[in-house]
Amino acid sequence: MNKKSFWKRGAVLALCPLALASCFNDVDLSNIDMEMALPASLALPAGKARLELKDLLERIDTDSLIAVDGDGGLEVALTDSMTYEMTPIALSEKVDDFDVTYAFSEYISEHGMPGDVDLPLSPGQTISEFVTYDFYDMGLNEDEREMIREARVSELRFSVQVSHTLADLPPSDLQIKVEFDPAKVCYTDGRTGIVADSITGVSGELVFRNLYLTPFEGEDDRTGGLPLKMTVTIHTGDGLTIHTSDQLTSYFSPEDIDWTVAYGTFSAVKMEQRIGTITDFDLSFLDGFKLHDPQLNFGVRTNAGIPVLFDIAYVKAYREDEAGNPVAGSEVFASFNGSQSTTLDIDNVAEMPGLWGGENWFRFDRESAQTNALFATDPLPNALEFAYSARADERADGSLSFLTPDAAVHVVREAVVPLWFDESAEGSEIVIRDTITGLELDSLMPEGIVLEQALLALNIENGLPVGFELALDAFLDADGRTVDVPMERSYKLDMPDVDTDGRIPQGAAAQPVPWEINVDQQAYDALRQVNSIVYSIHLRQEAGKRVRFEQSNYFGLQVGVYVKGEVYSSIMGE
Repeated sequence: MNKKSFWKRGAVLALCPLALASCFNDVDLSNIDMEMALPASLALPAGKARLELKDLLERIDTDSLIAVDGDGGLEVALTDSMTYEMTPIALSEKVDDFDVTYAFSEYISEHGMPGDVDLPLSPGQTISEFVTYDFYDMGLNEDEREMIREARVSELRFSVQVSHTLADLPPSDLQIKVEFDPAKVCYTDGRTGIVADSITGVSGELVFRNLYLTPFEGEDDRTGGLPLKMTVTIHTGDGLTIHTSDQLTSYFSPEDIDWTVAYGTFSAVKMEQRIGTITDFDLSFLDGFKLHDPQLNFGVRTNAGIPVLFDIAYVKAYREDEAGNPVAGSEVFASFNGSQSTTLDIDNVAEMPGLWGGENWFRFDRESAQTNALFATDPLPNALEFAYSARADERADGSLSFLTPDAAVHVVREAVVPLWFDESAEGSEIVIRDTITGLELDSLMPEGIVLEQALLALNIENGLPVGFELALDAFLDADGRTVDVPMERSYKLDMPDVDTDGRIPQGAAAQPVPWEINVDQQAYDALRQVNSIVYSIHLRQEAGKRVRFEQSNYFGLQVGVYVKGEVYSSIMGE
């Protein structure tokens, strides 16, 4: 067995380990250049990692909140939405029972029979001359902020009970008919004629469908109701006598007013105040960084044809503990020009019943609401709370608004936290860990050599807008066990040049920075067992430097080995 220089032959052994292992008998050793040397600037590649910053951050963002904005910047986006009913005009609740009475003395008087008399009616007659005109008060427009001018009703239903003092009148010989004033009520389905319905007997139900009602006004132009005509029809049968004191009263009880749309002014309509929250998000990986311009966005739309005033009572950020309880003293409120509250005008409303208006978006940032103060606590908040309500407004041009029974306001609540940090966050740090696997260093580092020189060579690319420290945290063998490798473990890189917003200039390429770690014999022998390297990147912000994380930011790391030494081998047969 002879002693040979590894430097001359190690390149062949290192570059072709698999060929020697699988095709040993086919190798013509006489063709090997015995003077071939490995240039000192070249390291044999063992593994490489290039990771986008978004992917790196998602490894520590346990809620997977990292997103990319339209400008390529990274952000944490938190959003939810709810639909809230507005308090509508409750027609069925407003309408009270009412009654209409007919005094038969009027009929007797009309037939020239003065005084307290009995009037016999001949058998076999049908008499429909008992008519009463009345006003159906629907209880509308009592609030000065509400004026209903027109309405469409799919169904108007009354239960009817009749009492009378007519002796010997069978129920089947009695009919009650109700007609609405055709100037106020008509059909919407194309039918013509007077809107009317009737019952036979002393009880029943009146049903009117597909009605267009207008204009809901009485003598004082505010009373919400409709004129109606009630006709009593009597079949005299075997004969009937009526007395001057006889009366017939019909009692009407509204069962349902199924209205579909009302037109008018509705400034009394409102949505009760609601409190909404966004919770269960974790920004702790950003603790210590001062967020430059977080945003609070509201998207509001309505299916009512009414301009809406959207009142924000407050927006606050706070910290919840593990049990979900607010941490005392962690509350911070947004400020709208010095106030916790503000009002938004929602004028992009529904154009016609059955449609929704477009979303009205409102953005609040550090300039309009001092939102940076919401995220200036340490630790950062993990909950947001909003209190808001909505109320109807009048149209500026005085035209009629419309309202439907399902009138609602849909609210999108959104918190957008760009990963954009102020200059004041000196010393802030984010730690990201990753692993390069499948190194198989033993294939590049033959056993039994006497080292002259060995390096673990790393090429580092810093495509991030911050300086960082790279640390080799652990070396693992193929079974995941820790290998003790005594060697240098950390390296610092400076912050690259960034623009005034803290971005890496477009088109700027990160220049690889070499980190060569000297390896002694003990470390060399240990490295031969290494299959994976666990490393961490400690991102640090420098004082006076703004930082903006973007999708294009990345970190690159290439690992290789450089070995020079002597090995005892009989491979050359010497």
